[in-house]
Amino acid sequence: MKGVRTLPSTYRFQLRPGFGFAEAAGWTGYLKQLGVGTIYLSPILAARTGSPHGYDVTDASRIREELGGERGFAALSESSKRAGLKLLLDVVPNHMAASGENPWWRDVLENGRFSPYADWFDIDWEGEGRGARKRLLLPILGDDLRSVLERGELGLALDDDGIHLRYYEARLPLAVGSYGIVLAEALSYLPKRERTSRAAIDLSRLIARIERLGDRSERERKIARDPKAADRIASEKRAIRKNLLAARAAHPEIRSALQRIARKASGEKGGALRERRVERLGPRVVLRAVLLGRARVHRRPAKPQLGKRNALDAPLVHQREQTVLVLGL
Repeated sequence: MKGVRTLPSTYRFQLRPGFGFAEAAGWTGYLKQLGVGTIYLSPILAARTGSPHGYDVTDASRIREELGGERGFAALSESSKRAGLKLLLDVVPNHMAASGENPWWRDVLENGRFSPYADWFDIDWEGEGRGARKRLLLPILGDDLRSVLERGELGLALDDDGIHLRYYEARLPLAVGSYGIVLAEALSYLPKRERTSRAAIDLSRLIARIERLGDRSERERKIARDPKAADRIASEKRAIRKNLLAARAAHPEIRSALQRIARKASGEKGGALRERRVERLGPRVVLRAVLLGRARVHRRPAKPQLGKRNALDAPLVHQREQTVLVLGL
């Protein structure tokens, strides 16, 4: 067939941490003596940390640092060229990991079916139990939700990617619209004498900016009416995250307040639910009550719908403020 190149002999390297580009380059001369014409490399793109095979790609735009990164790959290419060897790369589009290290997957977790990457994964949005809002269901809890909460296994973390729920190694992004509740709590932790400080002003502006985004239903209606609105909303979310990180870096008092919230969220055994009465957990977790340890959690009765079975249970609400904070799933 015209344009198809025949490879008379190949030798495959299974790259992994500990055997990367530099180690492979050390074999090029020997392989040439054996009569090998082409080195076939296992996946070289960024993959889950410690992956022994590299097929669980997390970023298709970067060469994996654990193998030596771009410099290491360039050195291997040069070594192969000097030895008269060609390189064959194993690149397949479906080599994609549903991992917290994958920014596309994190975006899907946060924005659901309105994520620009929602169609990049094989997700059955119409499956049983998704409900009208087509939630993404993740089977990651090792026990029922109530037990997980009572043991304090859910924590809160803030890193360069934003605010997350943490469940062991899993990181679940909060919807940016939910940041306001956490930031309002951080604002309340500032000493009274600092309520008019630069830090307080920056936090207040962030909270107001989050409120202007509107609630999730409102944002979804905007996107349904105008698909271009999704890009504008995504841009505003990125700006909010960026400004939050900048405020944390610029103001030690904000950094201290967020650390205090994270410690309180993770807490001791029993976490924020310790010595608090919980009747029954529905499909939503009230993070203000569960993670921030405010007030007692109770269940609000769902309105009966004729001809329909109430899904799971009514949402939990914060008894004082009636606020429900929901993951972006």
